[in-house]
Amino acid sequence: MLLGKLLERTGAKIAREHGRIRISGITFDAESVRPGDLFVCLRGSRADGHDFCERAGQLGAAAVLAEQEEDCGIPCAIVADTRKALSLVSQNFCGRPAEKLKIITVVGTNGKTTTAYLIHELLERCGMRSAFIGTMYIEYGGIRYPSSLTTPDPTDLNRLFAELVEKRIEYVVMELSAHAIYYDKLYGIRAEVAVFTNFSRDHLDFFKDMDVYKKVKKSWFTFSNCKCAVINADDPCGAELLSEGKVPSISYGLDSPSDVFAVNIESVPSGTDFVINLMDELIYAETRLFGRFNVYNTLAACSAARLLGAEPKSMEKYLPLIAPPDGRFSLVCEGGVNYVIDFAHTPDGLENLLKAAREITRGKLICVFGCGGDRDATKRPMMGEIASRLADRVVVTSDNPRTESRAAIAEDICAGIGEDADLIVILDRETAIRHAVDRAASGDTVVIAGKGSEGYIDENNVKTPYSDKSALENALAARRRIAE
Repeated sequence: MLLGKLLERTGAKIAREHGRIRISGITFDAESVRPGDLFVCLRGSRADGHDFCERAGQLGAAAVLAEQEEDCGIPCAIVADTRKALSLVSQNFCGRPAEKLKIITVVGTNGKTTTAYLIHELLERCGMRSAFIGTMYIEYGGIRYPSSLTTPDPTDLNRLFAELVEKRIEYVVMELSAHAIYYDKLYGIRAEVAVFTNFSRDHLDFFKDMDVYKKVKKSWFTFSNCKCAVINADDPCGAELLSEGKVPSISYGLDSPSDVFAVNIESVPSGTDFVINLMDELIYAETRLFGRFNVYNTLAACSAARLLGAEPKSMEKYLPLIAPPDGRFSLVCEGGVNYVIDFAHTPDGLENLLKAAREITRGKLICVFGCGGDRDATKRPMMGEIASRLADRVVVTSDNPRTESRAAIAEDICAGIGEDADLIVILDRETAIRHAVDRAASGDTVVIAGKGSEGYIDENNVKTPYSDKSALENALAARRRIAE
């Protein structure tokens, strides 16, 4: 593609003769530059891409896109904001595929994955060709593969959009992280529907301040970013969005007056049953999901699906068939004991999880969890307090230590746990799960929180294959052998 065409809508300043340069690819990683690429200079917290222009030229970059003039021996186009420009040039390079898709974005601290998954499942089952992009994986047309980021970078995202257009996919349901909003990964793309699930403490290692974090989440909900929104009225931040009215919205909730709400909520052995009033249309929802938080997720998903054209009776038919997403309140029952694997890794998420687990517990509630390293350390004692308050026994272990000490992270967690708590610290996660399984009795529930379907332990810049599901299966197999 010619550089002049590639730079459309960016407002880039470039010499006229340079507009005829042919560009064969786009990258913002200097070491991955191939001959003919446009190298986009991004300013990050650890490095500034402007410092690598010369290196990009040595590797064959045809041009540089920067926020200032760079004397690097190759043509340089200047824009005010290279992150916004990266999104725009990525769209242009791929033929603006997002304009041919109906994109549904799900924003919130907790519940993004489950809500996006449910929307995708409902649309697919209702005959509306859909793709899912999120933390667990990317899925469309019977194809599924792991995702490395909750929201892919613009170059990868737009290549994927182009592939979805080619595969005749119409709807794309995607999780939109606060980091992706902050970094303008979807700049210039307008969602058909944007969903807001909730706002609570997380990512303060990056955003530093709850007000800043909230402003970033809220900034997506403008008419330039989305045509309409589905917003949780029971969440204080959601209530702010509704009152500000920057985008046409429908509300959902259980406590506040809402356009969409649930009544007659009942926990059953297979999940949760309730009646949804969907803008005065009724759905008798029989779900395989547990907990009040999943009622919210279901309300959000049904609201979005209805806005996109799914019929209430079809949703009523298909809701009982949708299995829980991997690692989100994944329930295994053996020997009278309930075992729950869940991704909950925030204070609010852990509290919701343990409250839901208590509803299916006749005996003791045992909680196995840890906290990630190099992330917001202030939430660790908060999560310790929640675990010791809501569970009968707490097993503190490791999650993704990254470059921190496992023992130091555990010490931070234990600072919030009361002296009278039934507590043990076992830093090896698989051993901690084995300990909880060995001591569980009929009627108990063992909650294993923090990783869900994640397939690794991240420590000292190495990701070692690991799975809570496999660890639980191994512990149960060992317990069966002993019983024999």
